[in-house]
Amino acid sequence: MNSFDILENAKVLFDQVENNNDESMIRTVVSRAYYSVFHGALELFDNKYDWPIDSGLKAGVHEKLYSRFDNHDFSDKDKIKTIAKIKSKLIILKKQRVKADYKLDLSITSLDARYILSEVEIILSELKSI
Repeated sequence: MNSFDILENAKVLFDQVENNNDESMIRTVVSRAYYSVFHGALELFDNKYDWPIDSGLKAGVHEKLYSRFDNHDFSDKDKIKTIAKIKSKLIILKKQRVKADYKLDLSITSLDARYILSEVEIILSELKSI
């Protein structure tokens, strides 16, 4: 199983629930979509780049993953911009995942899920290109 499998499962679930507005299932789509890109970044670091975690960072696994984006060894300005953009998008997507998983008083719509799925597809493509 890899990040694309997780995304594919999220897309299948979305197709099943998009029109019936089952908010709990839409929340699950958002969560799975985020985790597909989270694992995509882990795959990048585990399989392609050995960028270290900031050793002084006292944080959770998500923040530690984001710190690895700051520890790249690129000199190419376009790649540096891409890495920074991916990190920013990941942080934004995590906020949406937290909203979906924990902030049940806030609405999550199928439109939100569709947008997040499209962002995740873009980010996974960007991760593969670096």
